[in-house]
Amino acid sequence: LEDRQAFEQRTTDVYRTGTIAATDLVLEHGYRVFGELYGDLANGIPWATAFEARFGQDQQSFYQQFNMRYRK
Repeated sequence: LEDRQAFEQRTTDVYRTGTIAATDLVLEHGYRVFGELYGDLANGIPWATAFEARFGQDQQSFYQQFNMRYRK
């Protein structure tokens, strides 16, 4: 769902899934780390770099684990 048309067709699913993913990250790493991610972004650190630095894995690994966890 990384293109505009796919997003527009499944907006509700995208937001629900994003909420679950964010909740998982907060539960695993805490609110502080989640907030630090946004501080990194405000300081100009690219999303992928900040994500990996704060959560200890790249986005692709997170997505794979997330899919395995919830597609059972």
